[in-house]
Amino acid sequence: MTKGRGGKPEIKDDLCEYRSAVNTVCELLPMETRECWRTPFKEAYLGIYHELGKRLVQHCRLLATSGAIPRVDVPPTVLHAVFATDRPDHAFLQDPLRWGFGLTEPMATKTLARLLSAGHSETRAKRIHAFLQALGLPEDCASLRALESCRIFAEQDRIDLKLVWIDDANRDVVVIVEAKLGHKITDGQLSGYRKAVKALHKTDPFASILLTLDDGVLSALHPQQRKLWKQVDWRTFCMRFERLRPIEHDAAVQMFLTTLWHRTGCLTQEDRHGRI
Repeated sequence: MTKGRGGKPEIKDDLCEYRSAVNTVCELLPMETRECWRTPFKEAYLGIYHELGKRLVQHCRLLATSGAIPRVDVPPTVLHAVFATDRPDHAFLQDPLRWGFGLTEPMATKTLARLLSAGHSETRAKRIHAFLQALGLPEDCASLRALESCRIFAEQDRIDLKLVWIDDANRDVVVIVEAKLGHKITDGQLSGYRKAVKALHKTDPFASILLTLDDGVLSALHPQQRKLWKQVDWRTFCMRFERLRPIEHDAAVQMFLTTLWHRTGCLTQEDRHGRI
């Protein structure tokens, strides 16, 4: 495990180390056993990956004791570093708001827009950068300097969220997000959003994201729309954002994020049996 600035573990190296440990174990397991461990690495399992890790380690130790395989350890710090379970301002450790009704889509997106727009330019840029990565965009999609002047709009041209910044060639870079908490999405809606961006910014969106509760939403769309839009589920987004956002000891931010986490499903008992 390598160290980043300030002596903190590098998340990417930890993730590689974790995967390497799991894959090493899998190569030594019988075929019928290994498939229950070597599955896509999902980030939606906050709080239970530590348990899964302990189960994997225990499983390996039992096999090692019986002489079936050599002993392979999965460093427990890897789980903490990858899923940020030990960050001091972890929002999901807070209780959600108990209003008697859930967040609506406009409430969620408008509050996200205000959250991303708040604070000093440097902090804003880091928060927006984390948001873009949580949506699945690559780390190099924008520089922090460019994001310091990023503009965030909610409900402009009926688009739930729109982020706009200027690239090195002085052109608008636009990311649009259609956020759904259960309502249906139509091909006409999505086509209209992209046309509105083209008309206003003279360019197609850099990324078009569907933020939904249901993984199957994208598959129900017309094939042309499936090429233009990327689907991200709310739980994966919340997990990524919580891991990547800058540390902020702000009770209001924590309260909103944990309320959003609970509104979008958080974890269920079925997740306790999720596979690595």
